[in-house]
Amino acid sequence: MKIVSLILISYNMKKIFLFIFSSMTVLSAMAIAPDVVIDDFEAGAKGWSAVDPGWVDFEIVDNPHKDAVNSSDKVLKITRYTGHANWAGVILRNKYNLKFGGLDGQYRYGYVKIFKTTNGNVTFKLEKNGDAGSSSKTVGYTPNGSWQELTFDLGGAAGKEYDDFFVMPDQSEITEDIVIYMDDVIMKPDPNSGDSSSDRVIELPGTYELIWADEFDGASYDKTIWKPQYMGGNESGNHELQYYANTDRNIFIEDGALVLKAIKETTPVNGYDYTSGKLYTSGLKGVKYGRVEARYRLPIYSEDQPNRQTKGTWPAIWMMPQNSVYGGWPRSGEIDIMEYVGYEPNLIYGTVHRGAGSGSNGAGSSKSISGKTGEWHVIRIDWEPGYIKWYHDNSKTPFHTYENGFVNSDQWPFDQAFYVILNNAVGGDWGGAQGVDESIWPQEFKIDYVRVYQKVEKEDSDDDDDDPVSIEESSKENLQIVAMENDLIVKTADMSQWDIVVYSLSGQPIIMENVVGEASINISSLPKGIYVVVANNGKEIYSQKIIK
Repeated sequence: MKIVSLILISYNMKKIFLFIFSSMTVLSAMAIAPDVVIDDFEAGAKGWSAVDPGWVDFEIVDNPHKDAVNSSDKVLKITRYTGHANWAGVILRNKYNLKFGGLDGQYRYGYVKIFKTTNGNVTFKLEKNGDAGSSSKTVGYTPNGSWQELTFDLGGAAGKEYDDFFVMPDQSEITEDIVIYMDDVIMKPDPNSGDSSSDRVIELPGTYELIWADEFDGASYDKTIWKPQYMGGNESGNHELQYYANTDRNIFIEDGALVLKAIKETTPVNGYDYTSGKLYTSGLKGVKYGRVEARYRLPIYSEDQPNRQTKGTWPAIWMMPQNSVYGGWPRSGEIDIMEYVGYEPNLIYGTVHRGAGSGSNGAGSSKSISGKTGEWHVIRIDWEPGYIKWYHDNSKTPFHTYENGFVNSDQWPFDQAFYVILNNAVGGDWGGAQGVDESIWPQEFKIDYVRVYQKVEKEDSDDDDDDPVSIEESSKENLQIVAMENDLIVKTADMSQWDIVVYSLSGQPIIMENVVGEASINISSLPKGIYVVVANNGKEIYSQKIIK
C-alpha cells in the first residue's frame, strides 16, 4: 500500500482544495491587455465600409450634441436608408486582430457611443475572414436626447481571434431614412482577468486510463452501458424522418461492430416512413473531462462507389449533459464528436453548442475525408477544464479546438458530466437540407468500439504493488481513513460526529455521509480517478487525497 500523510487545513472552506490545484497545469501569468481604441474618428475614419453599398452612407462630421458622455469634436454620421435589412451598418476589416475571452491578454467588452432619435437595438458583431465563426451581442437603445455609451459583453467569443468589427447601429423597422451618430469604438479586457488566471486549471494532471468501453465483440451491445431510445424524428426538434426502434433489424452486432441501420419501411411505423437505431448511456455511464474515442464507418452508396452522395443520411457520435444544470438546450451544452451529412461525402464535423452560440449557431470545424468515406476511421476528443480538442485518424494535430475563456456558463457549460449518444438519423434540418435520395436505403452506420478514458495522477512509489487502488491512511489518532477498492473505511477514536464528504477534483461533492465511531462508505460507483475526502467534526477539518 501507499501511505500519504493526512493534511490538516484551517477551518476555512476556501482553502480545502488549495493543495489540489497546486499540482495542476495552469495558465502562466500574463499582463492584462490594454484598452484598444478601434476608432475615435478624430483623425478621419480608419477604413470603415458600408456592410452593403446602398444600405447606408457615412461621413466624419462635427459632433452635433456635445455633452458629458461625449465631448469629442468629430464623430461618424451614418445615414440608414429605408427598405433595407435591419442589420445594415458599418464594418472595419483587418485593422486589428484581437483574441477574446476572460483571460489575461484577451478582450471581453466592446464599448460604442451612440446618439440617435429612434428606438431600436444596436448590435456589435465580431467576424473573421468575412463572417466565418462570427459572434455578436445586441443591446437596446432608448433615445433620451443625449449620447449613450453602450456596453457589449462579447464573452461568447472566448478563445477565438477576430479582425472584423461590425456595428449595426439601428435594427428597428423604419419607414423613412434615419441618421445615427457613432463615436469611440473601444475594446477592453475583463477587469478581473489579471487577478486569478493562475488559479484557472487548463489541464488536469496525470495520464489517461480507460474507465469504460464497449468493443462490440459479443452477441449484443453491453446493456450495462447502453440503452435504446424510442422516439420519432419530430421529437428531436430537427424534423427528422425516422422512428428510432429497438429491433434486431435496426440495432445489431455484425463482424465485431455495432450496426445502426436506417431502413425505408414499406408500411409506416408509428407514422414514420423510416426506422433506425439510437443508443445512449444516460443514467448508466458518463464522463466529466477525459478522452472519448470511437472507431466508425460511415454510410456509403455502395461498396464500389463509397464516395458518392448519400443524401438524407445523418449519422452522429455526440454527447449531452446528464443533468442540464444551466437550463434547457443549448444552455447546458452539447458536444458533437462526429457528425456527417451524406450530401457532403468529403467532410465530417466536430462542434459544440452552448448558450453563447444561440443554439443552432454552434462553434465547430470540418475535417476532409476526401476519397475515404468507405474506410474505417477513428475520432476522438480530449476534454480538459480549459479546452476540448478534436482529433481524427490518430493525427497529432487537432482539426478543431474549443477553448474555455473562463467567462461564464453560456460560453463554457462543459464543467458537468455528459453521456454518449450513437445514432443514424434520416433527413432533418441538416441531414435533409438537400433532400433525401429515396433510392439509397437501407444505410448502415457502423461503430467498432467506443472507449472512454479519464486522467489518473499516479504517485511515485518504491514498492512493486500493482493494486488498482492507491490506498492512503491518515496518521491522526482520533481519525483514520482507509480507501479500499470499493469502500472507504472511516474510524474515529471518540463518539463525536464527523461529516465525511468525497469531492471531485473540480470541487463538486459526490458522496456525503455522517460517521460516529466506524463506518464503511461504498465508493464502487466512482470511476477511476483522483478524489478528496474531507472530514469535519465542527472543530477541525482534515483533508485526504485518494486515488481510485
